[in-house]
Amino acid sequence: MSPVRIHHRFDWAQTTPSAAIVAVIAIIENVDPMDLEFVLYNYVDPGALDSLVSNDAAVALSFRIERYNIRIDGNELTVRRE
Repeated sequence: MSPVRIHHRFDWAQTTPSAAIVAVIAIIENVDPMDLEFVLYNYVDPGALDSLVSNDAAVALSFRIERYNIRIDGNELTVRRE
């Protein structure tokens, strides 16, 4: 598989960061989010992530989910598949 990078700005009041991550990875994999081969909770606590990241918070964080590098910087999400 070739490397892919998706960068998108979100309104975290409308879309939770955990839902955005799953949706973007599903787009990259061209599958329904329910058909992804991983469970987000095995890599990060979705509730903690969603409460940490908001439109008003100046938060920057990054982590890895399988072969994906995830970066949230303010209201921007970048997902890169290696």
